[in-house]
Amino acid sequence: MTLLSAVSANTTSAVADAGDVKDEVSIFVETAGVVSAFSIQFSASLDGVNFFPAGSAVTAVTAGTAVTGLPLARYFKAALTGYTGTGTVTAEIAFGKT
Repeated sequence: MTLLSAVSANTTSAVADAGDVKDEVSIFVETAGVVSAFSIQFSASLDGVNFFPAGSAVTAVTAGTAVTGLPLARYFKAALTGYTGTGTVTAEIAFGKT
């Protein structure tokens, strides 16, 4: 499920509904072109209203590495901050068993 698709400015994604509570959630962030700096904080929620941080922020340094072991949740969003560069950033989540 893509939360941010080829963005090149600070932004927060829409809330994504996974359909039911998911476990074994993984996040992956990739860049294209020249991206000097950014931070993406993923947030999760059971009810779509009360969100909590889901894992550590992903930065330009840690992009390209999957982050696993996120908490049980149904709703997800991602906030991109500190963006500098001329390239793009894409943020995705994937689910294992429910």
